Amino acid sequence: MSVGLVVLLPYEIGLLFMLFGVITFGQVLFFGTLFYALVFALVVFFKAPLATILGMFIGSNL
Repeated sequence: MSVGLVVLLPYEIGLLFMLFGVITFGQVLFFGTLFYALVFALVVFFKAPLATILGMFIGSNL
């Protein structure tokens, strides 16, 4: 399996849904990008959980 296929998988799945008329192209872009934001947040959290929790606490008090 090529790396490009794995990287674009959320968009490819969304385009498949778009092909059958379930969602629009804007929704494909939105949810594909949202997926990568979620993956980034999870990676950051598990890499440095204390710093992430502290950052959320400080950010919520601004």
